[in-house]
Amino acid sequence: MNILIIGAGAWGKALAAAFSHSDNHITLWKRQQLQQYEPLPPAIDLIVTVIPSQAMRSLCIILSKLDIPAHVKLLICSKGIERTSLKMMSEVAEELLPGHPIAVLSGPNFAGEIEKGLPSATTIACSNQQIGNDLVKSLGSTSFRPYYSADIIGAQIGGAVKNVLAIACGITDGRGLGENARAALITRGLTEMGRLCVAKGGKLETLLGLSGMGDLILTCSSPTSRNMAYGLALGRNELNPGDSGKLTEGIASTESVVMLARKLGIDMPICEAVYRILYENADIDATIKALLQRPLASEML
Repeated sequence: MNILIIGAGAWGKALAAAFSHSDNHITLWKRQQLQQYEPLPPAIDLIVTVIPSQAMRSLCIILSKLDIPAHVKLLICSKGIERTSLKMMSEVAEELLPGHPIAVLSGPNFAGEIEKGLPSATTIACSNQQIGNDLVKSLGSTSFRPYYSADIIGAQIGGAVKNVLAIACGITDGRGLGENARAALITRGLTEMGRLCVAKGGKLETLLGLSGMGDLILTCSSPTSRNMAYGLALGRNELNPGDSGKLTEGIASTESVVMLARKLGIDMPICEAVYRILYENADIDATIKALLQRPLASEML
């Protein structure tokens, strides 16, 4: 398969390495090369987008102006919800690139480990089962194992919300609140993720897999995660909200996740707390205290 990967950062290079086995030919582009309207490589079968989520619309606008055959598939590896429209990345792509098969890759994947060839697994979600399974077979290897899901919405909800929860876990770790607190945040955060997933039309069981619980555990448990590292720095008073956040997807995701939850009438108190800290300059200790003083309730609510 001829694959064009757009986005030559650490994640793009890692996927290029993961996909570079005998049956695939990889072209790796920086986003600027597409912005300069360079001719696409010939006979492309798959375009993989590995860019910040808030840049997805501008990328799709450029792609829509190129003469791309209808059979060319789009694999989205950006995790987030568009701030302006509150659309998922697949919804942005469907709006601007109608007719092209769209899939999403989401899972517990640190770029450095994938580039080294260490064992990793991920979800490839696509509403078309045949296309999804073909992508799994074409992109998978002994060290990089994709699993197919039909739930393209659920996979994206997991990828967006986990970044917000990783900031929350980083803050509590930075405040020295202990392992119990982090475990509680991850678990209750999964509940919040589930509410939003179902409200958007996704399936709750998707979040028990790689794109949900798998990605959540990884991102919330290691300072290798930019989002958790950012939260750690906040919790230790080493930076102010908004500082050093250029590459931290969770900052933008916090706003879009909370705005989408409010629009859908979904209660997401942990994500709301992160939003107040990042966007309303709320005091961290007072915000944590307010969370702990919420009324006790049934676990499944």
